[in-house]
Amino acid sequence: MQWGSSDVTNRDTTVTFPVAFSVLYSVIGAPKSSSNLSGSNSNFGIKLQNNRSFIANMYDNARGYAGFNWCAFGKA
Repeated sequence: MQWGSSDVTNRDTTVTFPVAFSVLYSVIGAPKSSSNLSGSNSNFGIKLQNNRSFIANMYDNARGYAGFNWCAFGKA
């Protein structure tokens, strides 16, 4: 298991795992908010995950995101 936090608020943010997994089972992410997010115009997701990295995709037209926390599960 590996985890981390990012203050980056770009639409596509690549996160490289500190140690590559031989097999990646899952990546879970949770956005951090600096204010109220603007409902249907806000989204956050994890995409393009592999044993070395993943991309966090976020969009909020009111600029309420303040980064994200993440946790990855895999096999060494």
